[in-house]
Amino acid sequence: MIRGKTLRNTLLVLAALALAVFLAVSFGLFSPSAHMWPNRVEGGQLYYTRHNCTLAYTPGGGSSLLKLPWDRGGEAPDTYTVGERSFTLSEDGTQLLENGKNLVPEGLGLFASRLNAQPDSLIVPLSDARGNEAGRLCLTTDHSRVLDGSIEPLCAAGRWAYGVGQRGDEAATLYCMDLETGETRPLTDEASLSLALTDGRWLYTYRMWGTGSASCWEITCDAEGRPEALDYVGEV
Repeated sequence: MIRGKTLRNTLLVLAALALAVFLAVSFGLFSPSAHMWPNRVEGGQLYYTRHNCTLAYTPGGGSSLLKLPWDRGGEAPDTYTVGERSFTLSEDGTQLLENGKNLVPEGLGLFASRLNAQPDSLIVPLSDARGNEAGRLCLTTDHSRVLDGSIEPLCAAGRWAYGVGQRGDEAATLYCMDLETGETRPLTDEASLSLALTDGRWLYTYRMWGTGSASCWEITCDAEGRPEALDYVGEV
């Protein structure tokens, strides 16, 4: 027979275990959500999640908590806004429409589940008739261009897109692509990244391996406004 004091202690232990499980699940301590994961760049700030919490990093100012893990938010939209431009995914997921016009080139399709939507850009992976990758449609506030896929665009803002030939844990060359002329040129050969985000002034690079980490860079331009280098700011 269990005495009152023993029963009370047992219940306290069970309650503590239940609380520990709740916190572990809520904050994702034993899941990939424990990793830092960048979401978007807006107003120079990097918005990202860690332990299912949403935070914002300001260059030179550090990070601040915006949202707790149990505030899940809504589902992904079918309409995407980039500046004053609005794009809508068709119901069957085969077209991307702007003012009723399909922007997907004739003879190609798109991977609807892999659209990369940011406040300053929408990057659309394209597919051929066999379902193979066929480049990217890169859309910004004032430019639209299909990139052939030799360099994968990771982010874009205004006239410029940034991408790599290969992602991984080895240092790779980060390229700058001119969405007006199609010119591609190397920006730095010291980028180790899985993805990148930009608002045109700041560039954030993210490394997925390990626990995940991000670096902040400031884009410097030449006299004609073309990006020419990245100045390291710090880790997020």
